[in-house]
Amino acid sequence: MLILDTDLIITKVWLRRVFNDIPDWIDKHLESEKADLHLLCYPDLPWEPDHLRENPNIREDLFDEYMDEISNLDIPYFVIKGQNGERLKAAIKLVDEFIKNKL
Repeated sequence: MLILDTDLIITKVWLRRVFNDIPDWIDKHLESEKADLHLLCYPDLPWEPDHLRENPNIREDLFDEYMDEISNLDIPYFVIKGQNGERLKAAIKLVDEFIKNKL
């Protein structure tokens, strides 16, 4: 069973946004190596800039793009929300339920 919280979907969205170009191999890989479950974190945590994060005003737009890509690939997913330990507890509960239903 393959469960992801990040993968080439993020790279694909950024390549489209920054370069307006996506190498063919990315879509081929995403289609052939589908996750069994995808955890998509909602942008409800406070913004904290670092050397990788930029554009705090487009967080919800990016979230929507990620969700569209996951949906188009027909991958089951859960949106994870919450502050502090709530997010981790929610993720663990959803993954546990998903695994129980798959077995």
